[in-house]
Amino acid sequence: MVRGRLLLPIAVAAMAAAVAAAPPEGPPRRLRPQRVRVTNTMGHGGQSSTLESRVLLQSSTKTFRDGSFIVPDTLSAGVQLGNTASYSLTAWIKTRLGGTIVAKTSKRWVANCKSLYIHRSGTVEFAVAYVGSVTSHRRVNDNRWHHIALTYNHPSQELVLHIDGHLSSHKVFDPEQDPDWAVLQLGFTTTQYPYGRSHFQGQISDLTYWKHVLTTKEIRGAGNFAAATRVMLRHA
Repeated sequence: MVRGRLLLPIAVAAMAAAVAAAPPEGPPRRLRPQRVRVTNTMGHGGQSSTLESRVLLQSSTKTFRDGSFIVPDTLSAGVQLGNTASYSLTAWIKTRLGGTIVAKTSKRWVANCKSLYIHRSGTVEFAVAYVGSVTSHRRVNDNRWHHIALTYNHPSQELVLHIDGHLSSHKVFDPEQDPDWAVLQLGFTTTQYPYGRSHFQGQISDLTYWKHVLTTKEIRGAGNFAAATRVMLRHA
């Protein structure tokens, strides 16, 4: 009887630890960004002006099966993935096979095109054609929901990848300016890249472009997301 009483709390504790360690079943509502109004004090003459976040695609979750979506130029003009300014990209993804999350590219993979994608090995990679790349140490191809965050710090030229709120990899290099003719698209880069699988296979939710470098605290959802000017790519 004593032995049974001792085993019960141990078993309960083990189950609780397993649940806490498991990846989330889906994007938590508290982390989903909302439309906000923010104040820009760096306007003409130092006067304050009110800006709105620009929602490019407003919906919940997109299931990709060898498909892609090109964001219209009139809506994606403010999304720069090059070296012109600091920015962040965040998204929830669920996949077993990987593929492109978002890319700034043309029909061919030429110099300075960009792609944030899940490699066929399961790692997350942000690549700049013929310039460089940063790759996560963690794999996310387990068919569970994972939160991905990429940040670019313009002054230091540091690119950082966070997986599920934890630093996974970082690298310093100049991502160069986006080509003038590049288009922003979701779920596909080009037929040439990424090698092995370009079309995304799985689900993407709450893909968001932020016009500043998110801190680790903000990425984890504990910070004030409303403090940033951002463009949202929420694709269903």
